[in-house]
Amino acid sequence: DSGPEEAVREGVSGVFVEEPTREGIRAALLRFLRKEIVFERSMAYRHAENFSWTRFVDRLESTIYSEISGNG
Repeated sequence: DSGPEEAVREGVSGVFVEEPTREGIRAALLRFLRKEIVFERSMAYRHAENFSWTRFVDRLESTIYSEISGNG
């Protein structure tokens, strides 16, 4: 599984909006610009490391080997 739910960690690497509409996104952006939503840089970087090319390739290799060996 991957997608926004995996990539975005609420309050760490982003926020989810209740309604993905122009107004919902605008409201979230305004909250960010008003510093009502603040992200800690080091936590965001740590979370982003989970999505590096190295980690992606490692997970892909693991999945391929599992499938080839019949353990998937």
